[in-house]
Amino acid sequence: MWSTSESSSSIPASTSFVSCAISLGFYSRLMIMVTAPLAVSVVLLVIPLYTWIRKKAADWTSYRTACLVVIYLLYPSVCREVVRVLDCSSPIDGVRYLEADYREPCGSAEHLVHVVIGVLVIILFCIGFPAFTGFVLRSRHQQGRLDDLDTRKQVRPNTMRAARV
Repeated sequence: MWSTSESSSSIPASTSFVSCAISLGFYSRLMIMVTAPLAVSVVLLVIPLYTWIRKKAADWTSYRTACLVVIYLLYPSVCREVVRVLDCSSPIDGVRYLEADYREPCGSAEHLVHVVIGVLVIILFCIGFPAFTGFVLRSRHQQGRLDDLDTRKQVRPNTMRAARV
């Protein structure tokens, strides 16, 4: 029922019953995967906004932690799907097709638009997100803040219970 994945931390991008029932093309699945981290982060934003309206104080640390967990879960699937938009077959009757979906010819206007989107996602998300995370961790390490309570609260929320005891 679930499709296999190369990474144990990724959420399966497609399931057999969903693929059968909806019949989405490759570009539609690609756009869903590309927008999923942002969409889930916006949906998660409802929780701290609700607590801010009710209590005039929001727990933004929990929001950041939840967003990081969702992004790390979606990261392998998003990067795998984005790279697939660049993979074209060898010419068949003079036309190259997308390896992920042989209904889509490579070099068409629609394909080129998705290639540009794919390259931007590779630069900003697939390379940029780990680079930004590494930069933040390195700067906190250099400042001597890697093991302080604020960093532990953002990275491992369960350590808060141990810190209070």
